[in-house]
Amino acid sequence: KKRWKSLGLGTNLDGINYRGINSLLCAMHIEKTGSSGIYGTYKAMQAKGLQVTKGEKACLSIVYFSTFETDKIDTKGKAKSVGYWRRYPVFSLEQAEGDKSQLTGNKLDFIDNGIIEVFVKSVGVKINHGGGQAYYSDTTNEITLPNKTHFDTIATYYATLFHELTHWSASITPRQCAKEYQENKQARAKEELVAEIGSAILARQFNLEPTLLDDHVSYIQSWIKALSDTPKEFHNAFTLATKAVDEINKRAEKLQENDPKFAEKVA
Repeated sequence: KKRWKSLGLGTNLDGINYRGINSLLCAMHIEKTGSSGIYGTYKAMQAKGLQVTKGEKACLSIVYFSTFETDKIDTKGKAKSVGYWRRYPVFSLEQAEGDKSQLTGNKLDFIDNGIIEVFVKSVGVKINHGGGQAYYSDTTNEITLPNKTHFDTIATYYATLFHELTHWSASITPRQCAKEYQENKQARAKEELVAEIGSAILARQFNLEPTLLDDHVSYIQSWIKALSDTPKEFHNAFTLATKAVDEINKRAEKLQENDPKFAEKVA
């Protein structure tokens, strides 16, 4: 289940939504880059007390259709009009410097959970932020998540991180359902079940808000339906998820034992 916001169609610096083709252009940019979805021309940025960061180039162009009258007269005796497209290069809010506090829109005011942040960093997996998808890549052995402020709540960000972290655990403790994820529908259902159970266990471990459990239950039930031998597969998935979480915890504990000051270094 998607736990983060699709940030809509983009707005200008005054909070007015772009429309038509411009809304599509903004949506594509937001999905690709994880942008705030707030855009402005160079001059518009300056008018808001912001300065485009040196070296930055416009991230996209907003277009508007306009007309002008010519000196030619039509059959009704009126001046003929000619239509044309005007192009305005714009920058995203992330490309500018200055006080943006009044322009950040309706996004989550994210505050890191220090204990979880230290835990995840001590596991050693590389986590990238940006774009509109959450996934673990076994090719790069990295996790990618949307920007933290794009999530519905702080808890759902960490629940999504724990889900992908459980997927990642297959790189240190291989399991068959992860190996066959792309080719086998049953294996995919089982691996997703393992990841979500792992997320639920870690969420409980770090005392994330209880309302999150309903979300886990709904997601888990959706994947259980895809399994042919439900009771046996669910039991097996729970065992694999527990093992995955144990291995993640062991890895985190080992690094912190070897480097007692690790938490101070990453704080």
